[in-house]
Amino acid sequence: MATVITSVSMESFSIFFLEVGVKLRRSEWDDSGESVAGVFVAVRIIMCAIVTMCAAFLPGRGNAQPLPAEPTAVTVAPAWRFTPEINVTESSTDNAALVPAVNAQKSWVTESAPGIRIEHTGVRSKVFLDFRLRDFHYSGNAQLNNSQRLLNSNASVEAIDNWLFVDASANITQQNRSAFSIGAAPNTGGPNGNRVETTTNQISPNIRGRFGDVAIYQLRVAGTDIRTDDAVLPNTKGSQWTGFIKNEHAVSGFGWSVVGDALAFRNLTVGKSQDSRVRGAISYEISSQFHISAITGREVTNYAGSKNDGSNTSGIGLEWSPGERTQFAAVKEKRFFGDSHSVNFNHRTALTAWKITSTRDVSALSSQLAASGPGSTAGLLSDLLVSAIPDPAARDAAVRQRLENSGVPGDSALSGGFATARPFLIRNDEASVALQGVNNTVTLTFSRRDQRGLGPTAGSTDSFSLSNEIRQQGTNLSWIHRLSTYSTLSLVATSLRSEGLSTTNLDSNQRVLNLLFSTRVGVNTYATFGARRIQFDNSLNTGYRENAVLGSISVRY
Repeated sequence: MATVITSVSMESFSIFFLEVGVKLRRSEWDDSGESVAGVFVAVRIIMCAIVTMCAAFLPGRGNAQPLPAEPTAVTVAPAWRFTPEINVTESSTDNAALVPAVNAQKSWVTESAPGIRIEHTGVRSKVFLDFRLRDFHYSGNAQLNNSQRLLNSNASVEAIDNWLFVDASANITQQNRSAFSIGAAPNTGGPNGNRVETTTNQISPNIRGRFGDVAIYQLRVAGTDIRTDDAVLPNTKGSQWTGFIKNEHAVSGFGWSVVGDALAFRNLTVGKSQDSRVRGAISYEISSQFHISAITGREVTNYAGSKNDGSNTSGIGLEWSPGERTQFAAVKEKRFFGDSHSVNFNHRTALTAWKITSTRDVSALSSQLAASGPGSTAGLLSDLLVSAIPDPAARDAAVRQRLENSGVPGDSALSGGFATARPFLIRNDEASVALQGVNNTVTLTFSRRDQRGLGPTAGSTDSFSLSNEIRQQGTNLSWIHRLSTYSTLSLVATSLRSEGLSTTNLDSNQRVLNLLFSTRVGVNTYATFGARRIQFDNSLNTGYRENAVLGSISVRY
């Protein structure tokens, strides 16, 4: 892997990304022979016009200028960093197969997890890759042996100085097949029939710049491919255009913007689904801290049926930023499904980070997986370190190291969600706080997610076929106590409740508790000892209990 990466120049890397992007676009649209009607056509015309204008005003070809490069404190020379790692864990469990207590069997479980992390930071490119292969062997229960692959990778290339950028990502995650069965907890390896290995690849070229001092623009096109190891869940291809142009400086307090986006995806269950929007906004700066805006637009979609339906949209928005530590933004719009909204509140102090978010919108699994970010614990720790470590890359590395040394997962042990081939309406509410003391760091997150399946149900075998409306409520608590420079004691408690709102007697409730002691025993060697308890109950009478003790050695080169 290292030989291949180091032997390819960054110029060839960017050309490869562009060629793959073109192929993804052709594979998505050319096989259908269909044209996208109504607003979607208008969106693409507008975006193509923006591209044409941008090309005409490239540096040295007119008076338009690219956006200035972000200032950096130090010029970083191109460098590659390879970090191999091996983790071996031995655990004793009283329920190896994760079955009801009457059939529970004890077993010793050996987990070997080799992995490698590759990082590159160059003048025109960045690459990050983290791959793990987890192999589980059960003594006396060879039929339970299984393996998992985990991949988190992304790359970005500046193909044309400060104007054309190409981003790409490849991820392998473990998703839940059903909302009402055993949740796929990241630190457990039991033979979970509800676990679906999902591979997501995305290529996304984008341009951004400005027209003199009048306006700034950005245009991005993304192609996404999702594949699972479950024959029941079809492969999904997605394509998305997003773009905007807006004034750079308010005139007499007034500003304007035009935004367009179009998401389409295709699989064997739903055929081709698409949603396209064009909207314009006028904003007014009441003060340097407070802005309001009015929004109007047009939307065309077939999410709710088999044909495209168009509707007018309208909305209002406001932003309040009393300082760099506090931000509040809210937008409410009238859409084809009713009212949508997006509310974000963030507040930081020297030792705390507070966050409240609420969204209601339509979505698809393809867009959610491609846009997935760090989990609650990692995100909150990152917020805590903003003042101490302003550089995002350095801050992410510090958060990752802190979590690895303490044994605490960056994502919630029970993140919720489930695999589906259909578009859905989702409302997601979340409140979280992180507290940092001299020797203690605590994060706490409460979340509620309401989802409703959209479109035809024929051929669908996901959780929406059991209940078209599903609610999931979760809590995630992590406490990291530093015993010494190299030793920590950690407690992670997570709960997730799922219930079918349109079906009676359909629910599940899962709780996971981990207590871990981690210490550094060598220059590159860490040891972890701990205990785990999982309790799962559901209306399908497949509940179970599991208790386990474990010890692991991790070596990072």
